[in-house]
Amino acid sequence: GKYAFIAHNTGLAVVDVSLPSNPKLLLDKDIPWHGERIYLFPSGKALVNGVFICRIDLSKPLSPGEPEVMHLKDRRLAVRDGLIFAADDEGLQIWELSDVLEGDRREIEPRHELSISGIIDMAFGGRYMFLSLKARGVEAWDVWDVRRMKPKFVSYLEELGRPWRMATKGIYLIAGYKDEIRIFNVWNVEEPKLVSTLQLEGIEGISELRVAGNALLIAESEGLTIVDISSPSDPRIAARFDSPLPGSDVLLAGDTIYFVDYGDLFVFKAPFERIIDVSPKGNLITRYGSIKAGVGGRAVSVASRRPEAELLQNFPNPFNAETWIPFRLYRDGEVVISIFDINGRLVRRIYLGRLEAGEYITRGKAVKWDGRDMWGEPVGSGVYLYRLEFDGRPIGERRMIVLK
Repeated sequence: GKYAFIAHNTGLAVVDVSLPSNPKLLLDKDIPWHGERIYLFPSGKALVNGVFICRIDLSKPLSPGEPEVMHLKDRRLAVRDGLIFAADDEGLQIWELSDVLEGDRREIEPRHELSISGIIDMAFGGRYMFLSLKARGVEAWDVWDVRRMKPKFVSYLEELGRPWRMATKGIYLIAGYKDEIRIFNVWNVEEPKLVSTLQLEGIEGISELRVAGNALLIAESEGLTIVDISSPSDPRIAARFDSPLPGSDVLLAGDTIYFVDYGDLFVFKAPFERIIDVSPKGNLITRYGSIKAGVGGRAVSVASRRPEAELLQNFPNPFNAETWIPFRLYRDGEVVISIFDINGRLVRRIYLGRLEAGEYITRGKAVKWDGRDMWGEPVGSGVYLYRLEFDGRPIGERRMIVLK
């Protein structure tokens, strides 16, 4: 089955969403953690942040483990390349994900700690981490090789002001404010360019931004807003749902949207091809079902989700003249492999067209790269990044080494 986990003020709710039109509350366990966000990992381990960060085992949904308090900063968490970035008003910590999920909580230590005051939110794009700060607005930090070196301050993005929430899509940074979103081109982080602004009428605040393909999902004060960002210069509202209470979190799993306000879970079908329901304030939206799932419900995460595609490590690595890039597809789709140098400059783009679901992991099926750039010239020795794009969305990035 498929389960949704909801962390709320007084506990953890487990909901059966295998039939989205009829979600069923299976368990509401009392836990005094004032849960605000829940992060679920493939192992079944989860992190919940509220007044503190808790680690909990959800591998058995109907008999979750006992929560353990972790010594992580507790305002915002982000996961990137096997690392956890944890922030609060006093600074930023960077932890190994494996340590946090599996290690002895009394012995593990962060890899890096930075004293950065008043972090509101963070987002990642390419080699950069963007921090929204209460006093100074948005800063860009280089986190390309953060396992070896501390993040390095790059620039102050004065043009962005102080967004409440941020998200990225390719070269674009999407900033959410009290009642509007602004989209910036941050290809050059030292000279960000405003691309568009979209007013969100009647909204008094944004709780969460999630990019899902060409859609921007916004949990906001009046409910859920979905914005079409297929053209960043012309974003348009695609649908809205006015929830009984302010929205707090939203995510997309497959073709289903899970949205929580401060008390309910709502399940929607995407894309919005047929209108079959009307929200409480009259806005039309496709709706599967809803359920009461804990007073003060704050965050939702869905189990049993399989990725659409998976990028694997190239072989051989390091290599001289040629290498193969393997991957798996869990459904049919358009595939592109992009290769960048250590500075993030595009070296080569390999278009594979539409491929069927399956394993592309042998020399006969994996992508072969001959070590040449887009002009046919051999590349020099060094570290290179390769990325899998599936149906226009980046799925994963890995590194490879060329030795001449």
